[in-house]
Amino acid sequence: MVRTKEATMRHALTLEQRQALAAALRARHAAVREQLQQRSPGRSAAEQALEEREQDRDDTRQLASDREVEASYAGLEGRELRALEAALARVDDPDYGRCVDCGKVIPFGRLQVEPQALRCVGCATQRERSAG
Repeated sequence: MVRTKEATMRHALTLEQRQALAAALRARHAAVREQLQQRSPGRSAAEQALEEREQDRDDTRQLASDREVEASYAGLEGRELRALEAALARVDDPDYGRCVDCGKVIPFGRLQVEPQALRCVGCATQRERSAG
């Protein structure tokens, strides 16, 4: 990705946009962190319920399925939490809001929906197609 010195000195977003996105990132980070804490502190209510169902041997398959779903959610939330933390760390960087692949400014509307986005829609789509 080639950019002029002048382009790299300016922020891709206005101060107000970056402040709004930083607030959204912090709020989402707190929400995801809370979700993860509810899944994993000692014995959660979900774990207690699963243990009660474990007593009934007829529910063994359902219990295994429920555990897989819980582990999957925890994994997704953990990845999202790390992406949010990375976005918070770079929100004041002049390149925050620029696509890491093509260097174009990611539209503010996209960042409002996904403030941790690293790529514009075109590059994200192309990456997903080549990965899948």
